[in-house]
Amino acid sequence: MTQRRTSDAGSVTLEAVIIAPVIILLATVAVVLGRVAIFYEAVHQAAQAAARAGSISRTQDAAIANANSTWNGLMGTDSTSTTPANYIHCTSAPPDAKGPAFEQAAGSPQAIVNDTDPASAANVNAMFVFKGTCTLEAKWLLGIFGGDITATDTAYSPVDPYRCRADKC
Repeated sequence: MTQRRTSDAGSVTLEAVIIAPVIILLATVAVVLGRVAIFYEAVHQAAQAAARAGSISRTQDAAIANANSTWNGLMGTDSTSTTPANYIHCTSAPPDAKGPAFEQAAGSPQAIVNDTDPASAANVNAMFVFKGTCTLEAKWLLGIFGGDITATDTAYSPVDPYRCRADKC
């Protein structure tokens, strides 16, 4: 009996032509999703830093100025930014100081955070709240997403209950 041999010539080329675009597409999607994840994390980190900068201030006005300065320094809205532009455009709403956090007497029970939920009614009087928003332009994302991606993050930080020292508030 003789067996018939089939020719495999050219099959590797055909497989490469089919698989190569799939691999390139997967690599592109991985890069774009990584970029989006880094964008969200940068917004979150900057909002946390801005809330902390505001919470360690001695007065409400200084808290707002320090929080905005920190946000602008981290998210590229001024020339000293540490974040490369890369099609990220950020704005900051004035920090929302919910409750009279800076009006509480230093060291009083109302000025101390005593609940694990930062947005709870028990903590509203002792928290500094910062809300920042950034947009990542879609042109960098190669059309994978429909439009620009916007990230808004709200960060809470307890106001220093002992911020007044030697009557200097």
